[in-house]
Amino acid sequence: MKNNAVKGTSTAPSSLPIPEPFGKAGTSVPGPGPGGTDTGVAMSTPAPGSSTAAPTSRRPRRRKLPPLPEEIRRTLTAVAKQFRTQHGKLDRETGQQVGRFFCTLITPRRKTGRPMTEAVAVAIGLRRKGWAWSDICPVAIPGFSNMEFYERSYRMFNLREAVRAYRRRRKKQKAGS
Repeated sequence: MKNNAVKGTSTAPSSLPIPEPFGKAGTSVPGPGPGGTDTGVAMSTPAPGSSTAAPTSRRPRRRKLPPLPEEIRRTLTAVAKQFRTQHGKLDRETGQQVGRFFCTLITPRRKTGRPMTEAVAVAIGLRRKGWAWSDICPVAIPGFSNMEFYERSYRMFNLREAVRAYRRRRKKQKAGS
């Protein structure tokens, strides 16, 4: 006859295998014995809310935002009442869609693309006033008078191209809207 305690299985056909104890060899673990009998020591489960209990949700807790100022709250309430009288009550999905659209309308947007350099901004302003390129470049490009001829001509070319590209983009934007 084989020893079932070594294998970790019972002779009863409907019982599940008993896992081997953890830890050092030769130490015993309180709980059900090899034959499925209880040794009298009950395993305790952690109380809900204790530090050993598993968290109920894996989502991080939302940060509490400060309340809206009373003036903004009154204005939004008036806008919502007016909207409801004109369009009736909305279902939750449509209401959330309206809220997201309203949020995009009231929050400022940054212009797309790389911000303009100071030299290009100065050159555009002086060009609008009717200045010639030979007068604009020493003012717009820092250290222009200390540069060698080839570097100066290269910087002048890049500045003219940047202003031309800006005008082209503006022209496209105006044509599109």
